[in-house]
Amino acid sequence: MINKKIEKADLRLEFWRKILNSLWSLVFFLGIAIFFIVGPRLEVMFNPVVTTFEVLDVQYQGDDRYLATGAMFKARGNCTPVSVSATAGGLPNEVNSKIVDIIFRDRDEQGGGNILRARPEGSQYWGPWEIIFPERPIGPIIHIYVIHDCHILWNTTQVLYRGATADLFPEMEDGNETKLQSND
Repeated sequence: MINKKIEKADLRLEFWRKILNSLWSLVFFLGIAIFFIVGPRLEVMFNPVVTTFEVLDVQYQGDDRYLATGAMFKARGNCTPVSVSATAGGLPNEVNSKIVDIIFRDRDEQGGGNILRARPEGSQYWGPWEIIFPERPIGPIIHIYVIHDCHILWNTTQVLYRGATADLFPEMEDGNETKLQSND
């Protein structure tokens, strides 16, 4: 009789041990998933690669082409840029967004072509970048963002500039005909 009670208790104990092991595995894998979902966002909020990015001058070149220059402060020198992109009308995954071409004219002048280069930590000027808008209408908001390779866990994506297209590129509106897409 006592042996049967001990066997039942052992079975119950084994059952709960398996349940707890399964729960710990679930918590562990959920923790890893949450880390890789939340980690990149927290990194940009609390440890951004570029802390200041300002557009200082924009010159209209005709045919929806602009030359832009500016200044920035790179806080983390150990990060290598992977890409710099721009969209008008929204972020890349939004329906009405359009990809805006960026050509790095400062690289052409230095014989480096349209490739990205690692920059040291600190204050520095950027540009000229040739910004070429796609077909019309252009969205009311422009985003310029950069992807950096800082460590082995993930690439760091940061929005450098977000603003009204008309504020940065006033030639996009001319007289009665607007080239900007409205939000209505």
